[in-house]
Amino acid sequence: MEQNPYQASEAATHYGGSSTKSVLSLRTVGIVLIVVVGVTAGYLAVRVPWEMAVTSGIAKKNMVDEMRPVSLLLLSLTGFVLGILAPRLFWLGAVSELAAFPVIAFWEIYHDPTSHNLWPIEFIMYGFLTIPGLVAGVVGSGIHRGVRYMLGRSALPIFP
Repeated sequence: MEQNPYQASEAATHYGGSSTKSVLSLRTVGIVLIVVVGVTAGYLAVRVPWEMAVTSGIAKKNMVDEMRPVSLLLLSLTGFVLGILAPRLFWLGAVSELAAFPVIAFWEIYHDPTSHNLWPIEFIMYGFLTIPGLVAGVVGSGIHRGVRYMLGRSALPIFP
């Protein structure tokens, strides 16, 4: 009988210990890691191409208004990689890809209340910009599960 590594083992509970805490913390660490990777990769996917456009003199305004098409490709690539690495939680990484931008917008609104007059529309736009990462995450998750199925194993995610 195959034992699920995410369940408390009989030996751990027999000696007075409980593996529930370690399993919970492992899952929590995995979720936090997915969110951190998503936020960091999403911010860099938008920031780096914009910085390159600014240094070449193409863009001048701000990184969201003058988002480069390669940013959407990088957001999709991040969602795809997260779909392969964490097929059950790819959506969390894809949604967190643009999570830094509302935080930045609120920070700017706090310091200058006239800076984001149309912030509700801006936040809806951030929601739409998560779609490429979500679609690519579904594809990556499907590829992960398909490969595992073809190898004769059940889909075992890296992050549960």
